[in-house]
Amino acid sequence: TRGCADSVLARLTRDSFWENTSRRFLERLRDSVEKTFADSPGGNFTPRYLGGVHTKNTSSHNPAMMGALLMRQGKRLQEPSFTQAGIQMGKAFIRLSRVEDDVVCQQRFRGCPVSEAMCGVDLLCWLASATGEASYYKMAEATFRDTIAPCQSDEGLWHHIVYPDRRAAFWSRASHWPVLWGTHAIEALPGDSALAEQLRGCLKRTYVALERHQDPKRGLWRLVINE
Repeated sequence: TRGCADSVLARLTRDSFWENTSRRFLERLRDSVEKTFADSPGGNFTPRYLGGVHTKNTSSHNPAMMGALLMRQGKRLQEPSFTQAGIQMGKAFIRLSRVEDDVVCQQRFRGCPVSEAMCGVDLLCWLASATGEASYYKMAEATFRDTIAPCQSDEGLWHHIVYPDRRAAFWSRASHWPVLWGTHAIEALPGDSALAEQLRGCLKRTYVALERHQDPKRGLWRLVINE
């Protein structure tokens, strides 16, 4: 998350402080990825995600976020070492996920659609762009169709997770994730691709819904957006 923020500040401000800060962060991230794989052949490392939970040899959103960030910034900064580290992290994310009929599922969600999984779609789009392998684009399409799209309501807001018997609330972060990672994914896609068009449509519906629930005086949203 910090790396995403640094890169945005560097790009928007053109300030040398943020440009240098962002680059140092990416270099440390690249070096960390390279060391991780050197120490753990095959990518059998233990991802760590929010809440202090450790699950050995299974995927979390952090490897997907890091891989996509490295590939995205590798392209923008024309730094191949960032791109290669991102590809390495992305392939590990897929190996540590459950893949069925091109749908890439984080095993910790037990197959339920979840808006947080948009980070995986972002990663798969960047893998397709960086490697030229169409199989990753097919995975991105299938993963979005089966594990992301069912989370968006007709109004445009996003349920965090869809269980077999109920839908979770419109948690504010549940709408943030698809907006952030969906926007990043579009950058990696051909503008006329079917998935890019689907993502643009989802984002437009989200912004319309967010405006409807925004506090008119403070400009903020509640933790559960429609409360």
